[in-house]
Amino acid sequence: MLMDRQKMSRCAKRLLVAVIVLCCAMEASSQVYVPIDTANVSERLLKGKQFDRIANENLNEIKKLTSGREESYISKSFKNQIKGMKEDIESGLYVFDHRFDAFIDSVYNLLCKHNPQIPTDYSFYVSRDISLNAASMGCKVFVIHLGVFYFLENEQEFAAMMAHEISHQLKQHTIATLRKRYYVDKVESHEQIDKIKGEKRNKSERALEKVREIRYADRALSRLQEQEADSMGYVLFRNAGFSPHEYIHSYRLMALYDSISPKDGVELATYRKIFDFPNFPFKESWLKKEDFSAYDYSKYKPHYNQDSLNSHPDVMHRVAKLKETFAELKDSAAVLSPSKQFESLHTIASFERLPSLVIEEDYGLAVYLCLYRLQTKPEDAYYRTFLGDLFGKIYDARKAYKLNRYLDVIDPKSQPESYQQFLSFMWNLKISEIKAIAEYYTGKSS
Repeated sequence: MLMDRQKMSRCAKRLLVAVIVLCCAMEASSQVYVPIDTANVSERLLKGKQFDRIANENLNEIKKLTSGREESYISKSFKNQIKGMKEDIESGLYVFDHRFDAFIDSVYNLLCKHNPQIPTDYSFYVSRDISLNAASMGCKVFVIHLGVFYFLENEQEFAAMMAHEISHQLKQHTIATLRKRYYVDKVESHEQIDKIKGEKRNKSERALEKVREIRYADRALSRLQEQEADSMGYVLFRNAGFSPHEYIHSYRLMALYDSISPKDGVELATYRKIFDFPNFPFKESWLKKEDFSAYDYSKYKPHYNQDSLNSHPDVMHRVAKLKETFAELKDSAAVLSPSKQFESLHTIASFERLPSLVIEEDYGLAVYLCLYRLQTKPEDAYYRTFLGDLFGKIYDARKAYKLNRYLDVIDPKSQPESYQQFLSFMWNLKISEIKAIAEYYTGKSS
């Protein structure tokens, strides 16, 4: 799978966090938690240089597998990925912490020990992205999202995820994908365009049809690659002595957090409780919400079938294929309990959700997460302090007329109602009211 260095789409991230706040578990006492320090700029620059050197050394090996214009096209694609990731490392979007590094190395070394075909020079980086995802960049570099440690339930499920991504590297799936895209971009598309130009009628429809065919073909390759990595990953996982059923359990979690539909969220009573101060009473007008019931979205029809453009096959379909291929996976078993080490990393990942959103400048979503936490634990000092700091940042953005960079607009087609209500509340606040809330929760109000 190609590493997409662009941030997850904002709509997808909104839904993800709605899921996250509904699935909070194993929270430790947040009164004493100290966020991971990312302020050391010199260290980040050093890590960026180290990554750049490692990735480009591996790129030289990739160049030997290609030639001519194809080599130029593929090298340029890799260089763009390397450049982008280096910039992200230097800007603080990656976590460098010995606790995560030691755990990742232990799982990787165990997989290598029992699978001689796995090289021992792979590099792993922990991204601050809070989603359940990981990726092989294709140049012996792997990115593991911080959300993996939050959503997965034990170290064996983590090993399943790692084995899957290692399989993408062993199968050279990234190079295969780039080769396909090179052929489509540089060869097939030009040939088809020339043919369409020679036609006298329905040129636009033929062009659209051709684009559709090309896109479907690219997704078909991705789906095939995922299924290959599923099977090879399981063999690597099984060879290392892990429980077969934990491989399936990791897929169950992917399916759960990819499809769950949140049924609750931040309640109206929470706003009235959290934003009602002695000298600054709550205003019901803050909860006024635009009525979108008159909008008819049923007339909108996309040009493409979204399901057929999904690069990952339906997770449960992938599970069915695995069970069909490996008989031992047909039986079920209870999920194993996490080790103390993994449980500790889960707790860290839980508390790092807020700092990660702040570093990504996703202030609106961070406020929503704070409110959901304070809904059940209104005196939680960790989240109350963050709430004040976040409103301070939102005040600065509003004052600079840049709030739309950090706070979503309402999109009734893709956002849960609770999140739409939250956005209405935030946009209804006057700049003086935002300042007052920030000062109250940071202790600066008189």
